[in-house]
Amino acid sequence: MEVLATRIVAVKASLCKLSSATAARACDFHAKLLLMAISSTFKSLLRPHTLHSPDKSPGDRLAEICSKNTDVDIDKVMLNLKTEEFVLDGPPLQSLQQLIQWVGDFVLYLLANLPNQGSIVRPGFGFLRDGSSLGMLREMMVMIRIWGLLKPGCLPVYTATSDSQDSMFLLFRLLSRLWLCSRDDGPPQEPDEGLVDECCLLPSQLLVPSMDWLPINDGVIVRLQGKLPLRLTFGKSWSLAAGLDRSQGVQWMDNLRCLHLGVCPTEDSKACTRCGCVTMLRSPNKTNAMKQWEQRWIKNCLCGGLWRRIPPNLT
Repeated sequence: MEVLATRIVAVKASLCKLSSATAARACDFHAKLLLMAISSTFKSLLRPHTLHSPDKSPGDRLAEICSKNTDVDIDKVMLNLKTEEFVLDGPPLQSLQQLIQWVGDFVLYLLANLPNQGSIVRPGFGFLRDGSSLGMLREMMVMIRIWGLLKPGCLPVYTATSDSQDSMFLLFRLLSRLWLCSRDDGPPQEPDEGLVDECCLLPSQLLVPSMDWLPINDGVIVRLQGKLPLRLTFGKSWSLAAGLDRSQGVQWMDNLRCLHLGVCPTEDSKACTRCGCVTMLRSPNKTNAMKQWEQRWIKNCLCGGLWRRIPPNLT
């Protein structure tokens, strides 16, 4: 079921790239693909604390408890969970920090853009009424909070104006209030004015991240859409030569590891022929937790597209 849902989202992302009017929706679908993959990976790391565990996995119990518990206090939600199931060693937790940071930044970005919810051309608009995705983010915030008690260094880093502010507590409270307006078990409601006002204040409390987690859109579909000259090179492997012409000084991003590669990366990389997603060929990680994440993308990209190799001299 999860595989089918992922493929449907990938198809929607590809269709939205056919028109510049739906470019923001394509960004949303790509972000949803990444969100679903990170959530699945995080839950797969949870283990029952006893051999004679009930039928439900720790990930399923987490989802059930978070869906029924409507409390906006993240610490009160944690009280209903068996924290023994979330215990991981220090190195695996630290290696997940870049993915954890992406989740934290994405929650902050969505909430900070809630006051602009009337503009469908802004990336993130599709999440503001998506109860399942907001619930998924809420579950991961709870997981991250528990992991932070074990390894504070794995927590997302926020640039706040006050040292005493509990950023995760604030974001979970606002996220939960938005989720309550969009739950699947009831009619959708408009966010109340108090929630919108608090989200308006977020940029003055926390530094809102940019949109650099999105891949540069230079896949085959985009080149065909704009009716631009297309030059393909065929051989043992083929490359989209026209798609490799990027602006000077552009920061490259490993879109799967959520890492900045700099302006002129020295490592061999590969790019998706469909969505333009870029990732390094050789893994810089040594822990099983991140290797499990990277193994998912050996043959295909997040969107299901094929890879083409990019030598360092072309990046």
